[in-house]
Amino acid sequence: CYSCDSCCCLIQIMGSFLYIFPSIIVLSLASRGNCYRTVNVFVDGEKAPSLPDNYTYGFQIPVLISTPKGALLAFAQAYLREQNANGVRTIVGSGDGNDGWIDVVAKRSTDGGNTWSSLLVVCRNSTLRDGQTPLTHSCQNPAPVADMKTGHIHLLLSLDNWHQMLITSTDDGMTFPDWSTARNLDATLRKPGWGLVFTGLPGGIQLVEPSPHAGRLIICSSSYHWGGAIDPNGKITKPGDILSRYSYTIISDDGGESWEIGSGPVGPLHTTECSLAQQYHGNGALYMYTRIWDTKSFRRGIARSLDGGVTWVNATLSGLPNTAPDCEGSMISVPGNNSDTCFYVSSPHSTARQNLTIQKSCSRDDPSTWEPAVIVDSGSSSYSSLGVHNSSLLDMYAFADASSPNQCLHTNSQACGIRIAFMSP
Repeated sequence: CYSCDSCCCLIQIMGSFLYIFPSIIVLSLASRGNCYRTVNVFVDGEKAPSLPDNYTYGFQIPVLISTPKGALLAFAQAYLREQNANGVRTIVGSGDGNDGWIDVVAKRSTDGGNTWSSLLVVCRNSTLRDGQTPLTHSCQNPAPVADMKTGHIHLLLSLDNWHQMLITSTDDGMTFPDWSTARNLDATLRKPGWGLVFTGLPGGIQLVEPSPHAGRLIICSSSYHWGGAIDPNGKITKPGDILSRYSYTIISDDGGESWEIGSGPVGPLHTTECSLAQQYHGNGALYMYTRIWDTKSFRRGIARSLDGGVTWVNATLSGLPNTAPDCEGSMISVPGNNSDTCFYVSSPHSTARQNLTIQKSCSRDDPSTWEPAVIVDSGSSSYSSLGVHNSSLLDMYAFADASSPNQCLHTNSQACGIRIAFMSP
């Protein structure tokens, strides 16, 4: 069982209720419960740096990684809001969640996630214009990966969910170069006929032994393989076929100098946002946890690769309960205590984006037998990013406070803040 500050250690989900053992107390999902100690990382209403004081952020898309020097680095999409004289905040841009003024921001922690640095804008490609509508281009889908050999942190992301961009920190994530120096990787990371492209989520990993490709930097991504276009002004039109989105990998075998598409599409139909985790024994197999747009069968799955992420067996539930809504999830692995590997999966466990849970599977084979789901947050919660730091399992996730009038970022999102929960693997 995971350690828990509030002594509600094991929570098993059964149907639409939570059963807390051993006292067998039944809770409604409508009530919020946080079993673990949490710290807010990105707080709704934080001021947007270098902009007038009436411009603030709401946050979504959490990404958490450990740096080569042992710090934690948190990324998020920051959605710009303009506040009028009456205190009402309005969306800057179209506000459908994929357009408008969206920056990618970061914070760094050197004490295991208890305190965080001030907000750093890593990507901003939008500008205010006097007397005119702001010119907006969205920075989205931050997908960082740390190279433990060079100490560099490579951040891939999508500009307007179309262009594949790269920027690299050489000081353990304390700073990133000015966005104007970012590299455009479209020449190697887009194929003819592709529409929108979504790097991550939530970040990549570096393969280690016994993988036959130890040292490889690998990131999960997804794209629409048909449709989509750019108009003469550089904005995106999106008539694409929503039935053609697939997950795939992006790899670098030279320390981040060059990047290429590592695999073909990962089945079944409609795989989307995805994360990666490695086996630490045996043949070093690689696993992909992916969101799946398929209301007829299952909403998530795990695929396997035995060649460093180049070819994949189709994703299946792999023993996970078919209880996730249409939402991104996160997977991470750590060496176990019995020459095995322990995998952790974080995802909402509900018909809606609420009731965030973690499940664990320790095995010398594929992860297929999972311990009962443990509640992280029974309230409104969506995207998440798992991490491990100093023997603590961390789950950073997007959430909404039901008492906040500004809880919705845009028309199709529930979350505006990001917090981290502390556990023990």
